[in-house]
Amino acid sequence: MYALIAMAMALVLLVVLLRLKVRLGRAMVVSAAALAILLGVSPGEFRRTVVEEWRDKPLSQTTGYLFVALTALVILVNVLGVAMKETGVSQRLAPALQGLFKSRRVALAAIPMMMGMLPTPVHLCMALSASYFETSLTKIVIRVIGPVLFIAGAGALMAAFFG
Repeated sequence: MYALIAMAMALVLLVVLLRLKVRLGRAMVVSAAALAILLGVSPGEFRRTVVEEWRDKPLSQTTGYLFVALTALVILVNVLGVAMKETGVSQRLAPALQGLFKSRRVALAAIPMMMGMLPTPVHLCMALSASYFETSLTKIVIRVIGPVLFIAGAGALMAAFFG
């Protein structure tokens, strides 16, 4: 329970620093250092843990590898966003969502929510959405198969180069 409270305190510190107009990178470093102090992690212990991780675990389970994989995933989502902009899909998205939702605020909030869902487009929500909008799940899958294959291909390339 103490670790959860320490993480909440570090998050509050991060928000306060950002409100005080401290640069994001510096605020994150200060918050991480505060979390390390609250949890009692010394620099020597941190170094020993990182060395043991790199020595004892396979590459695909190390923090550095997971960081690179998540960074690549975020970059690929941005690439998809640029592709949507270039093809004109993003320009049609806002008016379509405004027609779907009564509130303009909800429609504008739905756009980043949908972009956040891009890395994991196939899950239970698709089936629920198909049922709610009374459409065929097959039609939805046909529309999503392109981005899914793109992300799967990018994942395969990442595994080939880093795995």
